[in-house]
Amino acid sequence: MRVRFPLALVIVLAAGLLLPVTGLPGLGPKPVPTRVQTLDLAAMAPSGGRGMSGVDQPTAAQSQVVATKPFGLVGLSWDTPPPAGSIVKVRVREQDAWTAWLPIPWHDDHGPDPDSAEGVQARSGTDPMLTGESDAVQVWVQTPDGQAPPNAQVHLVDTDDVGVQQTSLAQASAAPGMPQIITRAQWGADESMRNRGPIYSSVVKVGFVHHTVSSSTYTADQAAAQVRNLYAWYTKGLKYSDMAYNFLVDRFGRLYEGRYGGMDRPVVGGHTAGLNNDSFAVSAMGNFEEFNPSSSDMAAIKESIAKLMAWKLGLSGRDPGGKDTLLSTGSLNSGFWEAGETATLNRVSGHKDAGNTACPGKYLYAQVPAIRARASQIFKNGGGGGGGVADIPDLITPNPVTNEFNFRGSGYGDGVGVPRAGVLGQARDGKKAAGILKHYLAGVSVGKAADDRIIRVALGTPKRTIVDSQSLGKGGGAMRVGKLAGSASTVARLQASGDSVVVERKQGKKWQRMSTAPRVRIRWAGTRTAGKLGSAPTAVRIGADVLRHGSVTATVVSGRLRLIASLRLADEYLPYLSLVPRNWPEQAQRAIAIAARSKALAAQYDSACGCHLSDSGFLGQKAIAQKGYRTWRKAASGSLALTYNGAPIDVPLFDSSGGATSNASDVWGKDVPWLKSAEDPWSLQAKNTQYASWDQQTRPQVDVAKVFGLSDVARLDLRTRLTGGAVATAIATSSSGQTATITGEQLRVQLQLPSAYIARAVDPAPVSATALSASLSGGRKGTPVVAQATDTTVVALAAAYAGTQGRPLFVVGSGGPTTAVRKALRGKRMTVVGGFSAKALKTLSRVGSVRRVTAGDAPSLSLKLASAAAGSSRRVVYVVSSGNATAMASAAMAAARSRGYLLAVSKTPSATAVKFTKAHASRTVVVAGKKEISNAAASVLRKPVRLGAQNPVTRSSRLAALGPRHGQAILVDAARPMAAAAAAASRQAVLFVQGSAGKAVKFVQSSPAIAVLRSVGADPSVVSAVRRA
Repeated sequence: MRVRFPLALVIVLAAGLLLPVTGLPGLGPKPVPTRVQTLDLAAMAPSGGRGMSGVDQPTAAQSQVVATKPFGLVGLSWDTPPPAGSIVKVRVREQDAWTAWLPIPWHDDHGPDPDSAEGVQARSGTDPMLTGESDAVQVWVQTPDGQAPPNAQVHLVDTDDVGVQQTSLAQASAAPGMPQIITRAQWGADESMRNRGPIYSSVVKVGFVHHTVSSSTYTADQAAAQVRNLYAWYTKGLKYSDMAYNFLVDRFGRLYEGRYGGMDRPVVGGHTAGLNNDSFAVSAMGNFEEFNPSSSDMAAIKESIAKLMAWKLGLSGRDPGGKDTLLSTGSLNSGFWEAGETATLNRVSGHKDAGNTACPGKYLYAQVPAIRARASQIFKNGGGGGGGVADIPDLITPNPVTNEFNFRGSGYGDGVGVPRAGVLGQARDGKKAAGILKHYLAGVSVGKAADDRIIRVALGTPKRTIVDSQSLGKGGGAMRVGKLAGSASTVARLQASGDSVVVERKQGKKWQRMSTAPRVRIRWAGTRTAGKLGSAPTAVRIGADVLRHGSVTATVVSGRLRLIASLRLADEYLPYLSLVPRNWPEQAQRAIAIAARSKALAAQYDSACGCHLSDSGFLGQKAIAQKGYRTWRKAASGSLALTYNGAPIDVPLFDSSGGATSNASDVWGKDVPWLKSAEDPWSLQAKNTQYASWDQQTRPQVDVAKVFGLSDVARLDLRTRLTGGAVATAIATSSSGQTATITGEQLRVQLQLPSAYIARAVDPAPVSATALSASLSGGRKGTPVVAQATDTTVVALAAAYAGTQGRPLFVVGSGGPTTAVRKALRGKRMTVVGGFSAKALKTLSRVGSVRRVTAGDAPSLSLKLASAAAGSSRRVVYVVSSGNATAMASAAMAAARSRGYLLAVSKTPSATAVKFTKAHASRTVVVAGKKEISNAAASVLRKPVRLGAQNPVTRSSRLAALGPRHGQAILVDAARPMAAAAAAASRQAVLFVQGSAGKAVKFVQSSPAIAVLRSVGADPSVVSAVRRA
């Protein structure tokens, strides 16, 4: 049956909540449940369409809503592929936000050999699209002839949230030269999903590099689930007998066993149609046509593939640098090898070398020659491996996408021109108006000017408006509205009708039409245009405006009235402005009046509005009622104006800067010679403006991503600044590595921020561990933890213990707690960790109830504390060499932020420590180099990974990245490890800084929700760089 679709087929699938299942400890790897939902495309098509013939195309109809469960992969399959030129797009809803529409490629040359038993039963389809946890999907199918692919199906795949279940450490000795590979059991393969046993060829002669054309944003912990999703897609969606690829590699360089049958045997895969015999394939997980990994990640991917190629091809003695032949069983793509033809290929080839495809994507395909050369080098050096204990994996630092961005800064407005806050501040300092303006405006003069100019001021564009008058003295109130003559008792109405203005007069409760004209002039008594209306003082009300002087003209533009007041600058316009509060010093008001007069003198007639100026700040007769009006009227007198080279100039006013104004050329893109950057410290004084330091501005991830035109923003770089300090350019990087750049002014306007003077707030903090711990413990509840400031390792262990449980930590000196700390501890039970002086211990015992936790050495003390804090759930255990103070401090911070445990070891973990990790660790992070804790020593711990960085700055930033990316960042001079250890209990990111600010800058750029810094003895230049990052 052929089904016709409208122009766009949209399928919406709503989903409920599915909780992850946690495996039981101690039972070894278990198959992880994976669910596949298959939905018929035809059954979900909206009705009422006329197909996709190219004529009389209807708007897509409302689709049906189909309830479903969460999923992490979506793909389409069909009996027969759609014709060339067809488009398949998918988008999914992740965390209540829709992704962009993403085209899903579909190729005939992916899959089993066409005439094989597997190929006969297999369905063709799109590439799979791996997603985050999603609860709705939309699918767009468009074909040139309007015919949908026959028997098309949508497949949604989901698996439980379980990572790699263990790491094998014996592979290298079992198979010399074999790289470390995560087995099917370890990634949780359900072997019942395979529908036949493996098929073998005689030998492996060629290795193909593919990519999965799927999500590139998964985390290290999500990678195993992505492999399971792919496995289910191929077996249940496309009806392959097993996973298409023999191996996979994630974006962090970790290899996975793919198709079943023995990694060292020539298993026939389903990856390169027509050339699956005598070959194997490794597929990189991600879309490397669009995703360009960082140099370090790409290096890890290349090295892993090279090691795999060297080992796998080396099993038959083949140098990966050479060429070989494969006998084709039939390609589905014309122009390549037909059945029976011989293909000559590099032994390490990209998929596109054997098919009409972009696979493995331009970024990975460009690396294939380097992979081939490296594999050959490894092969010639003996296969790249031997016996012994394999290296434990390196810790992979996640790069999550935050849900929100928090901005702080100073100033309000674009920063170009004269800041009102600066005017006020200088006037308060005793400066005169002319001097104030010359400070901000380059090369200007202040002098007398003829200000009797008549200017046109736009009052508004209503659909209709009421006109009446008010007598301000004896005989007043006379007015004329077009041909209608009236008095104080007359109420007229103007309204637009076509291109004309209709004048009506109110008669009782009704309106009587008096005249119709394309242009209506309104005049009243007591003005210079009154004529026969007389000189009696009168005010006229036109809508919300009340005018004492001038005249008003009404016309019609685009179906609405255009009301323009004609006013004399000196006495009909300036005195009735309200641009600043009336209680400002006279010199401040005079400076603003001079700027306003200059602006009006320089104003050019604008035909678009029929005016010189808008009515911004113009109050008309209402200004007189304001308290302090006389001060303004006096300030507005004198006929002083600003000129540049003898001509009056337009002077923009804004509220406040972030410490200096900006060049017009930098913000507006055009040079205005008098609008140059000027110092403005007065805008940073709270007495002059409420924006001296503005409150935190929070914007959701989706809004920020939209501004940059990216799918998400994982990192935001604001380091490039204008002369005045505002952001010059904002550079956003997505989780897939794409970048986009906008100006700081665009960022301000589109995110509706007060200004582009964006900088994190900085709160100076005490530099001693004792004072710092007290300042950070304020408001924290729970039983206090107390340590003495004599040993950084002990303080770090106490901080990890306190932070994991959310308890306050107080570090005290040998003389005991300070008066403030004694007050905080009075009457409380407290846990006192490690050794204490007799005096300090005696003082603590007098203050409250003391429970001591002591041991003969740091490893034993760490086990006591970890065991006391341990609960039923597994958590991350951090293992550190007890003699490394900075490593202990940073690991304590990581343990507190992840609610994990901290163990100190000396070279080799004790049997008790090993037992603790087996019982309580979800994984073990070894924060030590191989010389401190060897691979052999670390390998006995549960799921070990290593952070071997020896630089405390690098180490702290990587460990901080394991925790939440919000709250505060505490910058600690690297020479103060005890202070850093004390700060660890706060659960905030604690970053060592020394010399360059590079690592801290990178951390905060990828943690845009962090808008507040604390400085603990950090170099001011480093702090400045981080706050403006």
